[in-house]
Amino acid sequence: IANYNFLVNGISAQSGAANTYSTSTLTNGNNITVIPTSSDGCAGTSTNSISFTVNPVPAITSFNASDDSICPGDTVVFTANSSLTSSNFEFLNNGVSVQNSLSNTFSSSNLSSGNSIKVAATNLGCTSSTSSAISVYVYSTPMVTISSNDADSAICTGDTVTFTGNPSGYNSYNFLLNGTLVQNTSSNTFTS
Repeated sequence: IANYNFLVNGISAQSGAANTYSTSTLTNGNNITVIPTSSDGCAGTSTNSISFTVNPVPAITSFNASDDSICPGDTVVFTANSSLTSSNFEFLNNGVSVQNSLSNTFSSSNLSSGNSIKVAATNLGCTSSTSSAISVYVYSTPMVTISSNDADSAICTGDTVTFTGNPSGYNSYNFLLNGTLVQNTSSNTFTS
């Protein structure tokens, strides 16, 4: 065979000695056939044609998080939307798949600072580009020690004791007496 004439819907798309044809421009229902020509110049016939179903590639149309700066253990809900309603969503944490399902939401309460969440949508075997990343910042857990103005922790009935949470400078201090909240203020001292 000296020539291969590849036809898309009956229109020549490529003609030459190459027996392969590659394209990325097919649309749904396109019919591909090939007509061979011998070295004698005799045109042959195609014994078959290939008809293609071209499925649309979904796109991530929105991607957001309920919060991106959290305290340790807080739950963050990530929500993605796709241009196609029956998409499957794969959520990635630092490039590792953490959820792959029809659900367009992913929630986690064990995130760390620097976690980078992305999502991709798949529909009928066609996968979208991965979304932009949402990076999470997890605040460090404040650590305090408590002390009192009574060095030996032994008092008489009616004595006043002042308790101090150290270090000072946090936004709020919760003082608990036998597990019950007795003061929640920005002051790092409590007097009882």
